[in-house]
Amino acid sequence: ALQEVGDIGNLNELNFRINQLNPDLRYDTYLVQGNNDTPINCAYLVNESINDVQVRQLASTETLSIGGRLHDRPPLLLEANLPTSPPTPIQIINLHLRSLGGIEGSNASFVRTKRNEQAISVAELIQERQNENLIVVGDFNAFQFTDGYVDVLSQLEGSSSLGALFPVQPIVSPPLTNISTAGTAEERYSFVFQGSAQMLDHCLVTAFDGLDIIDFAFARCNQDA
Repeated sequence: ALQEVGDIGNLNELNFRINQLNPDLRYDTYLVQGNNDTPINCAYLVNESINDVQVRQLASTETLSIGGRLHDRPPLLLEANLPTSPPTPIQIINLHLRSLGGIEGSNASFVRTKRNEQAISVAELIQERQNENLIVVGDFNAFQFTDGYVDVLSQLEGSSSLGALFPVQPIVSPPLTNISTAGTAEERYSFVFQGSAQMLDHCLVTAFDGLDIIDFAFARCNQDA
């Protein structure tokens, strides 16, 4: 699951370069254009061994209570079957939620409202799929603690409010498991911003049927350089 992909051409180029580096890695590419004006889209690289792949946007036409589209980059759902006997179904929701930019200042009310309503929208999508092998992954643009205005991660996990301005709505039940916080403390960051190690990217899962989580790691590329 990828975020901030320019277009299908960029994705195909990435796929080509990966295959050059390792010919045994063969992927199919999936990208659906978002609602935003800037070319940053959610996409997938799916191993060719995965069967019955379907990719579609969710909640793409939902509107914000104060006007405008709710999701500039709508959640991108992947449905597929893993090549087991019998096949094991899996679903992934790929997220790139509204950033923290402008959460204080003249545009603060808009930013806070949009982040809150996006979190509620995605929580409802999660709850609809509680009985599936569901992974929710991507750029949540939310810390593992509250930013003081919206508890985005708590809303999506189904955990208790951490005291933000907007209270967590009781939507997701039972709670999801956040496997991105399972590692050692020094490994719990997904990028480095102005010298500060932070985690705005997360991976949540439902109770799996027929699957076990054996490992999790952040691929930080050159963030530690």
